[in-house]
Amino acid sequence: MHSTHSLNLLPPEDQTTIGHERLRRYVVVCCGGIAVLLSMGIILLLPTYFFLYFQNRGIVELLTARLETSKSAQAEETELRVTEVNETLRRLQTDYALRESALTSNMQTLFREAPAGITLLTFSYEKETSRISLRGTATTRNDLLQFISAIRNHPLFEQVESPVENILQDRDVSFTLSFSVKQTQTP
Repeated sequence: MHSTHSLNLLPPEDQTTIGHERLRRYVVVCCGGIAVLLSMGIILLLPTYFFLYFQNRGIVELLTARLETSKSAQAEETELRVTEVNETLRRLQTDYALRESALTSNMQTLFREAPAGITLLTFSYEKETSRISLRGTATTRNDLLQFISAIRNHPLFEQVESPVENILQDRDVSFTLSFSVKQTQTP
């Protein structure tokens, strides 16, 4: 026997329509419930979102301010260094009057008048002893001897030392020379 609750006397198309209506209402209730739950979740998460958003914005502004301060400090430090260097250069220019000395002009003249076969590789000047050392090459021994003679005959230089090894070869001579600057004519 059938229970009276399961007994449906409606025609089959109405039963189908009622079944579809029940399903539609069930889906609407479920979707509504999900929408309500999602809305509540969004509403509950909004304060956290705004807190993090404003905190991030504040951190970015703070970082930007610190970078500007850092750049400003570096610019001030660089400006201070440039000012110190300019002051040092100004003192050097006024105190020591950076001008071409007699030694420099005489050395330039000596090098310009050197024979064409002379090539200088190194030049050194020791201020304490007023001693000049030259190292170079000469195409021929005769070119080297002319250069040594020019140094010996120059009024500013004395005590010219040329090792014997300088004149042993006839061609492609590697040489070293040293001589002193007379103290009476140095600036």
